[in-house]
Amino acid sequence: MTTDEKDRLASALTLERDRFTCRIAMPEICGGQAGAVHHIHPRSIEAVRRHPLNLLSTCWACHEWAHGNPTEMLDLVRDVLLSADEWEELERRRS
Repeated sequence: MTTDEKDRLASALTLERDRFTCRIAMPEICGGQAGAVHHIHPRSIEAVRRHPLNLLSTCWACHEWAHGNPTEMLDLVRDVLLSADEWEELERRRS
């Protein structure tokens, strides 16, 4: 399986896991239905590239917001979207 195929499979599984619902759900901009998958930590970090805790289903508007607001996005993930244990696990795997 190629890298692209692995990435597409991880994205498909993430969208299914989240039932095609945007996990970021920013008020005023969220489209609700997810059509993208956001990597919390960059794809270049191979250790977490396809790890489920590093992937979030997003609508296109929230995905764009996440890339435009990286500090706020990390705060949202750490403080709201992931439990403390999940965040710790993701950070441990990233290192």
